Amino acid sequence: MGSGESPLTLAGERQARECVAQIVAWRPDRVLSSPSPRALAVAEPAADRLGGVVDVWSELAECDFGLAEGLTYAQMEARGLALRAYTGFEPPGSVLTGESERDVRERVSRAARRVVALGGRCAIVTHGGVMRILLEEWAGMAPQQAGEMALSNGATLEFASVGEGMTLVRGIAKRERDSLPGCHELPRARQSLKRDGGVSVDWNSLIREDLAGLSPYVPGLRVSQVRERSGRENVHKLSSNECPYGPVPRAIEAMNAVLPHLNRYSDGAISALRCKLSVRHGIPVEQIAVTNGSNELLRLVAQVVVRPGDEVVYPWPSFVVYPMLADIFGAVRVPVPLDTESRIDLDAILATITPRTRLVFLCNPNNPTGTIYSREAFSAFMDDLPDHVVLVIDEAYIEFVTDTAFPDGLQWFDGKRPVVVTRTFSKIYALAGLRIGYGFMPEPLVEALAKVREPFNVNTVAQIAAYYSLDDEQEVVRRRAENQEQKTYLYGCFDRLGLDYAPSQTNFVYFKTDRPVEVFEALLEEGVIVRDFGNQPALRVGIGTPEDTVATITAFESVAARLGAF
Repeated sequence: MGSGESPLTLAGERQARECVAQIVAWRPDRVLSSPSPRALAVAEPAADRLGGVVDVWSELAECDFGLAEGLTYAQMEARGLALRAYTGFEPPGSVLTGESERDVRERVSRAARRVVALGGRCAIVTHGGVMRILLEEWAGMAPQQAGEMALSNGATLEFASVGEGMTLVRGIAKRERDSLPGCHELPRARQSLKRDGGVSVDWNSLIREDLAGLSPYVPGLRVSQVRERSGRENVHKLSSNECPYGPVPRAIEAMNAVLPHLNRYSDGAISALRCKLSVRHGIPVEQIAVTNGSNELLRLVAQVVVRPGDEVVYPWPSFVVYPMLADIFGAVRVPVPLDTESRIDLDAILATITPRTRLVFLCNPNNPTGTIYSREAFSAFMDDLPDHVVLVIDEAYIEFVTDTAFPDGLQWFDGKRPVVVTRTFSKIYALAGLRIGYGFMPEPLVEALAKVREPFNVNTVAQIAAYYSLDDEQEVVRRRAENQEQKTYLYGCFDRLGLDYAPSQTNFVYFKTDRPVEVFEALLEEGVIVRDFGNQPALRVGIGTPEDTVATITAFESVAARLGAF
């Protein structure tokens, strides 16, 4: 980055995040960028979230601030001076380097040809003048689509596509567009698609405006992606907290038996499984809901209780879905930092609750830290929790817990207070690919959820697999013990390397690092996939089989030898 230059001069921090979300949602094969820090401020985090690296092309470098708008070089120089006065740094490009218009066009033309030769899906982050030259070069090569997309903060995201293979994005902050000499107001954003008959569809008018600021959930890298990038045949996926052993044998047998009958809809009331859960936990069946993964249950609860403007309180960092649900239903996010030992601070949660608070999420054990709050602390919390708040206790990892101080949320569930306890079959029961979770809540909430959930929302295979998984408690005990043993070996490795980690009651370990991007990439090169959290100075690694543990320890030791301190 040049002296005094801010990477966010032309795209503010919020806009940069929105640009990143647009690229990630499109999931290109590669991200190309101008060497400008402003472009890299968008391209680098987008590539990180996609599990790749940015290809920086000098041919895409910023050329000026007015070439595509028909300004003379004298006018561009004046504009450069205005920008210098406005931002306090020297603008790069043709004004200061003396690069001619012909030189600019030649190098951008080379870039256009390189992109065509690459093929595939390319996201290109560059500047307005460069982008317009690219469009001119591609004119006639393929069907073309271009326009400006309005962002929620008044900025614009300028984009253009060429056939199936290429997309360009570029952001301009509104305040600079209005303040600098020679700038003109860009036309109203429009994404259009020519249908048969030549009808133009304005997608901005069809899609809800409040969705513009939302970002989709981004899953971890697939094994095939890392295998291709690292060149390693053996890749260990430890990023999604999955059980490494597969469904229990009785569940597999039952699933195979039901496959010939999938021409029939599933049991919409999920009666057999709900009855079995009722007997197992001693809770009336009318207070049990089963859903398409516990994630759907969290969403349904939020959907029936949260109104626009309500507050949703949750610890942070924690499960990423909590703030997403607040956004989806127009609520106010209220994140509460963890304590110094990476645990949920229940006192701080209580202190944050106001009369506007509608929903509180607690993840215990917490994801991504793996830590728990104690029974004593939770009992005091429940004594002081006001009744106008719906409390959701997310216990997705309860079957892995070995700490006797852990408070089972069902001990505080009486079917009357607004308390919801959610669990899943995705983790220790290894049914993540089937998506089935369940929860306990007062009957009025169960009835409200039934009004908004999809019909037949839990498929037949998932229902029968979950039903028979509950019969194999011996295998659950074995898996919990195996998980604890492998975790102990990983702790030993981290202690030797001096890594700062949180003791975990789950099937993953959260460790801190000042170099999360470097460590994440270095582990990928070693064939180990961990979970990153953007700019947060930490990573999460899952617990797998004994073979996974050996490979993980070897990878961490190799990375430590290569990078030095984590």
